[in-house]
Amino acid sequence: MSKFLSFPLLITLAVFLTTPSISIAQASTSGDWTYTLSAVSEATVVGYSGTGGAVEIPSSLDGNTVTSIGSEAFRGCQSLTNVSIPSTVTNMGYSVFGNCEALTSATIPDSVTMMDRQTFEYCRGLQSVVMPSGMQSIPDGTFLACDALSNIAFSPNTATSGSVVIPNTVTSIGPQAFSGCLQLMCVSLPSSITNIGDSAFYGCANLTSTTVQGSPSVLGANSFGECPSLTAVVFLDNAPASASETVFSENSSAIVYRLSNKSGWSTSFAGRPTALIDCLFTEQQFRDGASGYTSGRSEGRNDVTTNPSAFNLFTQGQFNNNRAAGQTDVINNPTTYGLYNSNSIMDLRMGGLMIQRQGTNAVVSFQPQTTTDLSLPFTNNGTPITNTIPMHGNKGFIRINAKP
Repeated sequence: MSKFLSFPLLITLAVFLTTPSISIAQASTSGDWTYTLSAVSEATVVGYSGTGGAVEIPSSLDGNTVTSIGSEAFRGCQSLTNVSIPSTVTNMGYSVFGNCEALTSATIPDSVTMMDRQTFEYCRGLQSVVMPSGMQSIPDGTFLACDALSNIAFSPNTATSGSVVIPNTVTSIGPQAFSGCLQLMCVSLPSSITNIGDSAFYGCANLTSTTVQGSPSVLGANSFGECPSLTAVVFLDNAPASASETVFSENSSAIVYRLSNKSGWSTSFAGRPTALIDCLFTEQQFRDGASGYTSGRSEGRNDVTTNPSAFNLFTQGQFNNNRAAGQTDVINNPTTYGLYNSNSIMDLRMGGLMIQRQGTNAVVSFQPQTTTDLSLPFTNNGTPITNTIPMHGNKGFIRINAKP
């Protein structure tokens, strides 16, 4: 009898415990916007039904502060050309602007601290993006197949066409983050990077060079695969602890450059040959200016001075000797160098100035012109001023000094 009494009691208790945990966000509309309330007075934009063009996401809807943009909120919006996001937004969901092929520019404010993956995937018309400062990772597929993207800036820095400089707050780059960015030509990765995901830069057909300031723990498979133009990959630290053999898949021209005082390197890396390159400053040395540059310049001078032959240079003595011999050769053989010999005097004419030899004299003739417009041509219509100067043999010289 007790078994039959306990069974319905257990069922009732289970319903009581689970029912309160179920919540369904109710969507509301305000003009062109559809949103849900994720917390008291905090709205998440989940849809847009406007005509597109340049769109400015409002900072509030019906008195509720917009703090989030939901997953796929604008996905496939083919009329959207550029978008401005308010500084009230802190969170962006999955593929917010995915497949918006007419989108050309976007600015994500510094207030955004959380971004899900594939934010701009397949935005084939996207040309410029400003990303927030303080980003710790670039999520998977953020710019996947953004064919036209050539300007990527991380606030507060400005963009350089074809180049992307990842800030030193970023520690990881997700799989396919920049895959298929055909306009990308140069990449600089900071020392803070520890992980570069699979196919992170896969298919960047015009990428020619990459600089890695640090020593990432992991370089994923095909992270720089199918980059046929990539010829120089410069590492300024120790060799990465783990790198797939397919990092540079389908690339037969890339050379991995390394510094001689860094460890873990061999004659090849991830299937590509390595070469020494000790003539670079690190980014920090450049930033330090006086200390880094001056120190490097001083060391470089000493090295060149003490080892000139290593740099295919003359020593100072060789240079002085060659210069003296060269001067003598020019003086003794002027016609060899297309010059007049030292005994000849020629007529010289420069605008209104003429120096002419007459017997043993040099006649200097000036023909001035006054004008208020220097753009007019010189007409030589002034009254000539002539001065006859006796010459002292063939070795005489005339010096003319023009003073205001």
